[in-house]
Amino acid sequence: VAAVYSNDNGGLHFNRTIKSLDDMKGLKVRVPGPKQAAVLKQLGLVPVGMGARQIAESLNRGVIQGALMGWSAINIFRITPLLKSHVDLPMGTRAFFIAIHNRVYDKLPRKGKAAIDKNEGLALSMSLGTFYEKDGTRMRTNTEGRGVVRPDQAERKKLMQKFKPFHDQWIKDTKDGAKKYQAIQDILAKHRGSS
Repeated sequence: VAAVYSNDNGGLHFNRTIKSLDDMKGLKVRVPGPKQAAVLKQLGLVPVGMGARQIAESLNRGVIQGALMGWSAINIFRITPLLKSHVDLPMGTRAFFIAIHNRVYDKLPRKGKAAIDKNEGLALSMSLGTFYEKDGTRMRTNTEGRGVVRPDQAERKKLMQKFKPFHDQWIKDTKDGAKKYQAIQDILAKHRGSS
């Protein structure tokens, strides 16, 4: 494994104008997996599983009306021109890794191995994670000309109640779940502040 990192926090991105959370109910939204699909159902959305490379065409053809993905990814997958509004909620991150199989690595010339050895590890992981975090923050905060719905604290509190069963299930399914959950909450509070 050469690097392990995550993308920026996801949001909901739509090809139509969304002015409130109620405006998105019933819309078909791309999700990367079943856990995210369950969350979107709680919001009244219709989850549609598909790979990120299919999003632009699916938005353009009206197969879906939105996508759950990181803010940095809307540029990477070239869907920004198709979007009219966004919902800024912390919808989670995805973990990624870059790896090379030992047999492939062993067949590399000495200079190839040296280049990988020099650039792999924590420094590469941190630089990738930092890039996506900064790019996503830039996209989230540079909202001029883009409609962005940012639920207030009261709305976020209601949403947390809707999402509580997911947290409870994770605690139940995880060894030392309550202890680990609290540790995660402490880390998030430290890094997010009041958000």
